[in-house]
Amino acid sequence: MRLSLPLLLTLFALLTPAHLHASNDPSAATANDEPETTTTEEAEDTEEIDLADLIRSAEKALAEGDWEKSIALHALWIEHDPFNPMPRFQLANSLFRAGKTDESARQLERALLADPTHAAGWALLGRIHDQLENPYLALSAITRAVHLAPDNPAHRTTLAAILDRRGWRDASETELRTAIEIAPDHAPAHFNLAVLYLNRTPPARALARRHYQLALHHGAAPDEALAEALEDDIDAP
Repeated sequence: MRLSLPLLLTLFALLTPAHLHASNDPSAATANDEPETTTTEEAEDTEEIDLADLIRSAEKALAEGDWEKSIALHALWIEHDPFNPMPRFQLANSLFRAGKTDESARQLERALLADPTHAAGWALLGRIHDQLENPYLALSAITRAVHLAPDNPAHRTTLAAILDRRGWRDASETELRTAIEIAPDHAPAHFNLAVLYLNRTPPARALARRHYQLALHHGAAPDEALAEALEDDIDAP
């Protein structure tokens, strides 16, 4: 069995009203402070958009898993707030969930140029490169996420899964154990340790059972294949 990656939920923090008009463009603030004269014709051509409402709608679509709607709304958010990297991170998240991996990677790379300290963005880029079978790009991105957010167990669990795919199982186990030290209730780390121990030669059967039960206890969904493998192991002479 392969180690699984943590569930990709909403990776990026929702913005508070104070952040809605945040911009990295210093000229924008200057322009907004100057009085403007607008003709009646220009006023009719310019539809005022309530950015706060747009953001709430975009975040609602993302939270509900309506990926196509989320993509459209986040693209509109970018159009009206082009210097804010947050909607581009959210757009990349939605594109990834919709299976549009290449476009997701492009949007992430643009967002990370604007905000290279965004750990969740690097983690998602690592998952994308892993899916695209770019192992060293995947490792580079997820390692950067762990460096930026060393106490995030999900990033370490993702790193462990990518390391395991390369055959570096000792390093993978180290990351999973660290994830559990950080968050003892982190179900994906327990689940992946169960798989890792079952895949050992010879299998570490007692440890595999223990971590699978802990994964279930902390909210992981039952896995029929893993449960069957553990049952077969118990029934084996």
